Amino acid sequence: MCALVRRNAGESGRVRRRNLGFLALCAAATLAIGLLARPNSTAEAPMVASDESPLQQLTRDAELRQQADYIASVRDGLAPHVLRLSSGETAIHWDAGRALVGGAHLRSVMISDTLPPPKPVEAPASIAWVVAAARNEQDSLIAILAMTGGTAQLQCGDVRYREIVLNTQLPPTMRGAGLFSLGGRRRGILIDCGSRVVAVDVASANRGAAHLSSATHALEESIDVDLPPMDSAWRIVHRGAAGMFLGQMRAAGRAAAWGLLPGDLIVAVDDSTPASPERLLEAARSSQRHAIVLSRSGSTQRVVLGAPHQLLAGAAIPVADSTTRIYRAGIRAGDVVVRIGSAEPPRNVQTLLQQLDTTSAPVVVRRGAIMFALLIHRP
Repeated sequence: MCALVRRNAGESGRVRRRNLGFLALCAAATLAIGLLARPNSTAEAPMVASDESPLQQLTRDAELRQQADYIASVRDGLAPHVLRLSSGETAIHWDAGRALVGGAHLRSVMISDTLPPPKPVEAPASIAWVVAAARNEQDSLIAILAMTGGTAQLQCGDVRYREIVLNTQLPPTMRGAGLFSLGGRRRGILIDCGSRVVAVDVASANRGAAHLSSATHALEESIDVDLPPMDSAWRIVHRGAAGMFLGQMRAAGRAAAWGLLPGDLIVAVDDSTPASPERLLEAARSSQRHAIVLSRSGSTQRVVLGAPHQLLAGAAIPVADSTTRIYRAGIRAGDVVVRIGSAEPPRNVQTLLQQLDTTSAPVVVRRGAIMFALLIHRP
């Protein structure tokens, strides 16, 4: 028909216009037939059997690798702001000269880093991608990618926080991690609340740290004990349990009168976990009896507050040789060994020195009016 139209191209104008229309239709039909008949050079190759897992097959996709590289670059950019303290805890560069430690109890620590801290998110979106970043025991940076789903009110101990709801359950290894936007801005920090690790926003983290710092100081003054951070060696002794770690204490103070010892970890107050400074301070100020659960040398014990214990006797160290392990651990002549692990020390000096030289259990020592605990490391 297209050839017939071309032969009649010399006819009248109305016929020519009609023929032009036919020619256009013919050209379109010819083009369509040609495209359908041409082999498809982009057609997928027939599927063949593969030993690769679905994840391995996806990883071969260049776009997925680019996304992974992007998330890795975000994580690496956070490295200067995610610190590891000598206690083994993760600390987040929070303000100029200050870092915030999450975990069981929020607290501030002073740092000398002059690098400007990341700015907080001014108007956080209800739904957004975030990165939780922390340091592990090898000081390597670990990160988890998550998506936020808004916020919720959270009561944790005596502090009310604003929780950032995430689409994934956070493992205990991420306690104390910082929460950042993909642009590197602070969104919050991860803390322990009951049996969960939760993310709280910047404003309520600041409020919680100030409140807990005040309560910790009041508790130290009330029961005559220091509450230092627990280092990695003591974490091994207490098998990773969370709670309040007892440091040096006055030998005639209230904590000692209750039978508590330096190196103890208070894990519960009146069956409330994790133990908080506010709960213990409330129990210390109460005229009623309260029970606490503590970890001592890896074993769990229950102590009733308000029931005074007799001041523990001990065995004195007559001479401390500077070449021995116990001297390097901090024990000096005149110190009184109160406990070796959970047991009373032997009264025979030679037996005592031999036991101290071979023990891996915590040793509680009284020096004057102060008691402290130490670990004698093997060479």
